[in-house]
Amino acid sequence: MLAAKLRTFRCTPNKTLLALPPVAGTLTRGLARFARILAHVLAPQSLALGASSKTMYHKYFQDSEVKSEFQKEYISLWSGWLGKNNQHKLDSVTEHEWQRFHNFLVLLESKFQIQKVNCNTETLTKITNVSAVLDSYEQSLNKDSSQFYQFVVPELECVISEEWDYTYIVWYRDNKTIAALAPYIKKAGLCHFS
Repeated sequence: MLAAKLRTFRCTPNKTLLALPPVAGTLTRGLARFARILAHVLAPQSLALGASSKTMYHKYFQDSEVKSEFQKEYISLWSGWLGKNNQHKLDSVTEHEWQRFHNFLVLLESKFQIQKVNCNTETLTKITNVSAVLDSYEQSLNKDSSQFYQFVVPELECVISEEWDYTYIVWYRDNKTIAALAPYIKKAGLCHFS
C-alpha cells in the first residue's frame, strides 16, 4: 500500500511536487522526532568534549600563559642566541629556512597528535592537517605576537609556541620530551638549546 501511495507522486517539468501522499506527513514528523532525540542524546557528549578540552587546556595553561612549572627548550635556525654581533642574520632568513619550522610540525604530526591552543576559549582543538592551519611565509611576515601559534602535543605533555626571531619554545616537564623531539628537530634542519 505504501508503494502505491508513493507512486502517486508526480512532478511537473520544473520538478515541483504536485501531490503528497498522507504518509509523507508521518515520515516528516518521524524524521523530525528522530532529529530531536539525536540532538538530545548528542548534546551532553558535545558538552563533555568541550569540558574535556577545557580540562586539558588547564593542564598546561593558567591565565592564558603556559604554567610556570614547565621548563623551556628553544628551537631555532641557530644553535644558540645570536647576540648583537649576529643580529643581521635575522634579516637574511630565506623562505626555505623559514619553512623548516613548518616541516618540523609536519614531521611531528606524522607521529603524534597535535592540538591547537585557543586561549580566548581556553580550549584545545585536534589538528588533522597542520599544514592547513599554518600561515604562509608572506602572512607570517606581517603578523603580531597575538597571532603566534601554540600547539599541545598530549603524548609528550608539552606545548610548542611560536615566538619572535625564528624561534619556537618547547614547554615541557620531563627531559624525555626533548629526547623524543630531538630527531624531528634535527630532521627538519633546526637546532635546539636551553
